[in-house]
Parts: sequence; structure tokens; C-alpha cells
Amino acid sequence: MNLDEVRQAIDRIDAEILNLIAERMELARKAGEVKKNLGKDIFDSKREEEVIESRVKTAENLNLNSRFTAQLFNFIIKYSREVQGEKS
Repeated sequence: MNLDEVRQAIDRIDAEILNLIAERMELARKAGEVKKNLGKDIFDSKREEEVIESRVKTAENLNLNSRFTAQLFNFIIKYSREVQGEKS
């Protein structure tokens, strides 16, 4: 592969990542609606810890940096909470 081909492949992957994030945020919005209807709080520290631990384990299996993964998912979860209607 030459540099242009590598960059095009990265661009395609970035587009896929953004589409997946958009899909995740739509699901977060729906989760917020369900939580509201059930009278549950948006913030669930236990669930957030479980998600981050799980993603870090997956990242380690993929030889990705665990600190980066934890920071990435902390940010995604924080924004998901905002989408669900609770600013953190």
C-alpha cells in the first residue's frame, strides 16, 4: 500500500467509527427514555465501571493501550449521559 491508500483506508475506518458512535448515541437516547419511564436515574456508576472494565479487557486482548481505552470510554459514557438528559 502506498500512503494515499493507507490514508483512504483510515478515512473509511474513521467514517465507520463515527457511524457506530452515532448509532450508540441513538441507543443511549432510547435508554434515557426507558430509564425516565421507569423512574431510574441516568447515572449508574456500577454499570459504567462494568462497561469500562469490559472494554479495557477487550482492548488488552487486541493489544491496545488500556489507559487510552479507559479514557476513550469515559468520554463516550460522559457524552452518553448528556444525550440521556443528565449533564455531568
